[in-house]
Amino acid sequence: MNEHEPAPDSKPVDSSAARGTSPRRADLFRSDSSPHAGVDAVVIARPLTWAVPPRAALDLSALSPRDARLDFWLVLLVAVILPYGGAALLSIQAIGEEIEMPSISISVGAKLIELSLALVLLSYLLLRHRTAPRCFGIRANQLGQQLAWGVAGFVACYVYLFLSALLIIPIYQFFAEDVNQRVELMRALPTGDALRGAILMGAVATHEEIIFRGLLLPYARRITGSWSCAVAIVALVFGALHLLQGVIGAVQVTGLGIVLSLIFIASRSLPAVIIAHFGFNFVQLLLAPLLLKLAETQ
Repeated sequence: MNEHEPAPDSKPVDSSAARGTSPRRADLFRSDSSPHAGVDAVVIARPLTWAVPPRAALDLSALSPRDARLDFWLVLLVAVILPYGGAALLSIQAIGEEIEMPSISISVGAKLIELSLALVLLSYLLLRHRTAPRCFGIRANQLGQQLAWGVAGFVACYVYLFLSALLIIPIYQFFAEDVNQRVELMRALPTGDALRGAILMGAVATHEEIIFRGLLLPYARRITGSWSCAVAIVALVFGALHLLQGVIGAVQVTGLGIVLSLIFIASRSLPAVIIAHFGFNFVQLLLAPLLLKLAETQ
């Protein structure tokens, strides 16, 4: 026998197997009429994978820093500066003066318009870069867990409010005008109309969470590379837009923005912070008559 000829009972060896790689796709579907008929086929099963892996929740790493900056400033300009910039400047100039509040119908209508604008902006940004909704905390799985995070966020907001009140009460006497401003705001709330109050608070919570937590926070994190910096930036903007409640009120709202941002990051859920924010606002609405009575006795 020639030393270069294979032994009679030996089998040809697939070159791809010898190299430690999987056989070619064509080899796996070879018919019996092929030259290698009778050779044991090697079939390797492996899971199907996406051509582009799905992004993790709140992950905008697929977006370039330049695009993230453009989108961040677009959201800030369209949803924050244009609608609130003038009002914020007027509130700063009017600190210490009596402010005339709009009617409930006007407030509800304005908030519904702002909510519609936020939804259109969110839809545009999702389509612009074909961004997955989960990148902004929108997901349909684990609904029970998201609800639980919403309840936990609601509790966390009131724990923060209680602790911050303990720190503020001793110095409130130096901010009498702030107290008057917050009293006027509470009087403007629809305390006697639970339905309109729920609509107003629902629109406020949904609009603010879409803009500040859903959009600005992930973009700020993509730009800065840090959740801490992103939380600080967004919370400061959030607080500045509530200067109508006075300096103390704006400081409290800044802290509330930090709490909601932490809940958003932990839960990776936009619905969770909307639930927490709505619950916080609605309970404030229910407590407003009692708080007004307390303010009148002071």
